[in-house]
Amino acid sequence: MRALTRSFRSLWHQPLLLGASVATLALGLAVCSVGVSLLESILLQPLPYPDPNRLVMVWNVNGDNPSRRLPVSRRMFDASSRSARSFAQLGAARDWSFVVPGPEGPEQLLGALVSEEFLTVLGAPLAAGRLFTSEDLAGDIPTAAILSHRLWLDRFGGDRGAIGAAVVLDRRPFTIVGVLADSFSFLPWPETDIYVPLTLDPDQEAFPDKANLWVLGRLSASASLTEAETEMDLVAGRLAQTARAEDRGLEAWVVPLHEQFLGGSRSTLLAVWAATALVLLIGCCNVVGLLVARWLSQRRQFAI
Repeated sequence: MRALTRSFRSLWHQPLLLGASVATLALGLAVCSVGVSLLESILLQPLPYPDPNRLVMVWNVNGDNPSRRLPVSRRMFDASSRSARSFAQLGAARDWSFVVPGPEGPEQLLGALVSEEFLTVLGAPLAAGRLFTSEDLAGDIPTAAILSHRLWLDRFGGDRGAIGAAVVLDRRPFTIVGVLADSFSFLPWPETDIYVPLTLDPDQEAFPDKANLWVLGRLSASASLTEAETEMDLVAGRLAQTARAEDRGLEAWVVPLHEQFLGGSRSTLLAVWAATALVLLIGCCNVVGLLVARWLSQRRQFAI
């Protein structure tokens, strides 16, 4: 204890050395803390959906360029929904935009066209109303819409009486059937404010081989990622026999949703974390170097 007190007293009488040591260690610790927080919030934090480890994205890939992920056609989505047993649920969506009357004139809002089970796959919580049902997708022209929590507050002030009210989208009336909770967003499209049934897009019926859908699935309890990909490959193979020449040779690629969102950033984040740890190590080495230099400068005093 006496030696420790003597050491602190000695450092106190050398303010330049003390300040340099504290500043170096503080900088190293701050950088390292930022790196660890970033790694935890992105890599280690689970996705904000129920049982996120069972969620996957389904893509098409071409044998000539297997690293490029391609959207799925409506024909493949329908065939997969009917025959795939590895999935408890499958949903499809595509991004869209709507012109909505506003207090200062028409404005454009981001939206999404979704299949019946898309929001159910994500376990989307509701602030009011309900999700889409098969009746909402039965007609040629859908009339039901679901709003984000943000748009609900902005246009209706959070009034639950908005359920059943009409909203004009692209000069067509839609009935609001539900409002999503504030905690929900589909991470690739976080600014989406309006969800409408997929049947709004006329291309879905007129051009079923047009690949423009993001397909999201929830694996069944007994299915593995490999089994799901094998099953989707079989579906793609059957469809390829009657597909257009440019669509032949397509295969399925099933990707965990967490990996889909991270993409190629995993290696970058790990490199950032390693760099921050290296900064802390360099800071410690610098402090040790300062202490060694001080000891060498007092070597004669210690010898006497």
